[in-house]
Amino acid sequence: MITSLSATPDRWSLDSWFTGFGAPDYVEFKAAVARDLATLLQKSCSLSHDAETVASALVAYEKMGERIGHLAAFVGCLAAADATNEAVKADEAWLATLVAEAEKLGAALRGTLVALPPALFETVVQHSELDGATHAVRRMREEGSHQMTAELESLAADLNVNGLHAWGRLYETLTGKMSFEMTFPDGHTEVVPMARRRALMSDPDRRVRAAAFEAGQKPWVAHADTLAAGLNGIAGTRLNLYNRRGIPNFLDRPLFDGAITRASLTAMMEAIQAQLELPRRALRLAARLQGTPALHFFDLEAPQIAAPDEKPLSWDDACTTAAGFSRGVSETW
Repeated sequence: MITSLSATPDRWSLDSWFTGFGAPDYVEFKAAVARDLATLLQKSCSLSHDAETVASALVAYEKMGERIGHLAAFVGCLAAADATNEAVKADEAWLATLVAEAEKLGAALRGTLVALPPALFETVVQHSELDGATHAVRRMREEGSHQMTAELESLAADLNVNGLHAWGRLYETLTGKMSFEMTFPDGHTEVVPMARRRALMSDPDRRVRAAAFEAGQKPWVAHADTLAAGLNGIAGTRLNLYNRRGIPNFLDRPLFDGAITRASLTAMMEAIQAQLELPRRALRLAARLQGTPALHFFDLEAPQIAAPDEKPLSWDDACTTAAGFSRGVSETW
């Protein structure tokens, strides 16, 4: 395999967000968000029940979510680019505490909406500041009817920092550092980052796909107990919280988040079962084109018909194509 330096960087530029990680504008933004969130949380504890005040509080909550999302996306991109950067990991942990404070604010506002008399609630949702947000506010009120007391919701938010969400951070840290040793069909061996495995399993050469699958399985098997414990911790925490919040079935919350009913889910599953032979036919056809009795997992994303131009697309060419497409879309709009 021949490797060469690319003219196009393989990392995204985040300069339009902040001048850099740890730069003055980044530090100032973090401090301002933390300060403003603390102020909003303090005000939410004694929020007067009038339409103007509640509507303003909801707007402030939405804007705070945008600012926290901006921070989370920036730090998340940095963490994805380098899973070994401990300074970024530290900010991710700090951000988790900030999210916990925002969850407390959301719980307080949902509790306020639930406590409003129906007539006053209708006045709130019709407020000019909430134009276009009626559906979202109604969902907040509905969600608020299935939450614990303010004290318990606050406790749950704090515990999730080092509990539920910590399992997610552990998974990201562990998998971000995973790599595996792979022997390519030409005989050379490379240490491949796990992030590249999926692309290798869609390679036109079945030998490459098989090698990537077999070698790439080993780190997952080695960490199976750790990952299983993480999944159990996440699922167990959620089930306990559902029980405390009076949510009778484990599907109720996912259905609410997806904004669908149990009947809709059942109808979709029945439709899939009724047409199950169609994807099976597609898999059998792909296997025939490939010349094998069946498809392996590593064959599912592979091209079964060779492209007219078999020349590999370089990183620079791909970036140039993507940039051209982006410019075309911008000009169209």
